[in-house]
Amino acid sequence: MAPRQAVLGMENAGFYYGATRVFEGVSFLLDDARTALVGENGAGKSTLLKCLTGELDLNAGQVVRSRGLRVGSVPQDVPDGLAGQTVREVLGASLERAGLDGEDWRIDVLLDEIGVAPELAGQAFGTLSGGWQRLMLIAGAARLEEPDLLILDEPTN
Repeated sequence: MAPRQAVLGMENAGFYYGATRVFEGVSFLLDDARTALVGENGAGKSTLLKCLTGELDLNAGQVVRSRGLRVGSVPQDVPDGLAGQTVREVLGASLERAGLDGEDWRIDVLLDEIGVAPELAGQAFGTLSGGWQRLMLIAGAARLEEPDLLILDEPTN
């Protein structure tokens, strides 16, 4: 069995909202295994994940990444502004993030793989249930963006 590779982590990381400390002195390295971040509500888990993905900048310390690491993420809540877009447009954004613009056939393959009728691609994203919206976001991030590491913020929420 090959040794595990460190892929992502933080060194002496700190984050503050104004004068309010969210976390400080955080250091860890994740390897290529499945990992869970567990803590109480309001403990800063989502903020830490946003710092790992680069959505937020640390106030102290640094994020450590393997060279060339592609990180995908799905936020805790479905982002505002997606309701009026079609499922195809929402999934198309995953293709753009992966640099695969114009390869819309991948969306049709994905929908087929997860057992969804092709007609769903033209449906407004906001008409889907919350569970289907999350499934589409996770499937887009995992299968269309093809990241080396996928960060899911409360995937069962």
